[in-house]
Amino acid sequence: MKSHEDLPYSRKATVIPSLQRGGRRRKFPKKSRSSVSTVIATILFIAIILSAFSVMWLVFGYYNNYNMQLIQYDEQTMQQKETSFSISGLSFKTPSSYSAPSTVGTSTSQLATSYSHQGKVFYSQGLWWVFYSDGSNIVYRTSSNGQTWSGATIVTSSPGSAYGDTFSAYQSGNTVYYVLGSPDSARQFRWRYGTFGSNGAISWAFSEITVTTSNNVNYHDSIVVDSSGNVWVAIDELQGANTHSIEIMECPSGTCTTWTSVNRFTGLSADSAPILLATTYGILLVYGQTASSTQQVCITTPTGANCPISPPSYYYFHYSSAISNGSTIYFAGLASSSTGQTTGTVKFWSYTYGAGSTSSEKTLDPNTATWVVSISQVSNSFVVFYGSGANLYFVYSTDSGLLWTQRATISTSETAISGVTALNSEGGVAWVSGSGSPYNVRFASASVSWQLSLAIQNSSPFAVHLVSLYLYDTNTDALAHFDVNPQGPGVVGQFELWVPAGEAINSTIPIVWIHSQNYLITIATDEGVLFSNNYVSPP
Repeated sequence: MKSHEDLPYSRKATVIPSLQRGGRRRKFPKKSRSSVSTVIATILFIAIILSAFSVMWLVFGYYNNYNMQLIQYDEQTMQQKETSFSISGLSFKTPSSYSAPSTVGTSTSQLATSYSHQGKVFYSQGLWWVFYSDGSNIVYRTSSNGQTWSGATIVTSSPGSAYGDTFSAYQSGNTVYYVLGSPDSARQFRWRYGTFGSNGAISWAFSEITVTTSNNVNYHDSIVVDSSGNVWVAIDELQGANTHSIEIMECPSGTCTTWTSVNRFTGLSADSAPILLATTYGILLVYGQTASSTQQVCITTPTGANCPISPPSYYYFHYSSAISNGSTIYFAGLASSSTGQTTGTVKFWSYTYGAGSTSSEKTLDPNTATWVVSISQVSNSFVVFYGSGANLYFVYSTDSGLLWTQRATISTSETAISGVTALNSEGGVAWVSGSGSPYNVRFASASVSWQLSLAIQNSSPFAVHLVSLYLYDTNTDALAHFDVNPQGPGVVGQFELWVPAGEAINSTIPIVWIHSQNYLITIATDEGVLFSNNYVSPP
């Protein structure tokens, strides 16, 4: 028998001694490659499952969002169909109001705030400023509310300061200019300018300057600044024993150290109250030229011929005034049909630069009295203040003087009203009340609000959110007003209203409108529902 060694193709088993335990042999098993493949396959399978789940979740999300959008769209469409609102009432309004009169201070001169056309009242830096003569000095006081007033600050004590009618002032932005005449005593006037401060003080640019005139200065003067910054002064002068003249002087902008005599209107048989007005086309002079106390109006340029244009009535210039806006001047005063009258009615007219005549005259108050009249512009309206005896009134026009309201009463408890003088804008007015010294310097203010009053009816079964309003002028094809809610783009105002279901609300919107004009009003909700209708403003 053959041994293992003798068998073909056989090998001897090799035993590793160190691994032999108990005389037994231990063999190592072979590693399996199939187990690695199984792990990899499992990972790939899980990844595929997760990817498929993600895709399904994403598709579900898109579908859910789309479904929600469809639901919202259906709800919005349904809400839009159910939304029903309308303007049940609309009116164009310009209500007015006025403050209670207050006492600014006292004076020993009844001419403390005279005359009507001379600037004595201003508004700047959140303060009212009232200038007047206390009988010895030109002073001013300030107030933030028109009721309580600061102590008096002296502007000047130069000759002429004892009379209010020798002093005129003019405001340009936050700058105030003044001129002071020295009545019947010298060929000169004094002037300077300064800046209004929020602390109630004026920062004067320089000390008071004296300017030489052609003749002795009388009581009345006027000062204005044109669009180029040139300063103009008109001075009533004594030309001879019984004749007067008006001298026009100009100081160029800048340092304004040299004054030039531009023209003199000579041969006037009595003193006059010149009024200088700046228009977009140049300076206009308005004055009276007859010998009587009631004077015919003359409108001319500083270098023009005497009296080219006059209105029909005769006006007492001490109790009349004028303002300018653009190329037009607006005049209101005590009018009569003949010379020599110090009583009459209150009338108004306008004149546009370059025209051949004034407008027709409008009678603002047909009652005859010694009316002291002054005109102002307030919130795109013209306001005329006038008083006599114990009564102070005002009327206003919102259509450049074509139509005027009935008079409103500011006070019926004054004494011998004089020196009514109004601010060119902002609606402040000052006057003197009293029949003997000390006289009271008084103040009040009036305002006019431009409004669109709406009554909106909601006929929907739910609250409606209104978020925008448009006012379109169909005559000029222009958007007259654009008002949206506070969060909207291009906001120029604020319009946001919640109208409860089945209810009506009233809303007042500050809008400047034009008389006898066609307007298309459009209101929109946050759901995109629009309501539009045409309306005509009152004549």
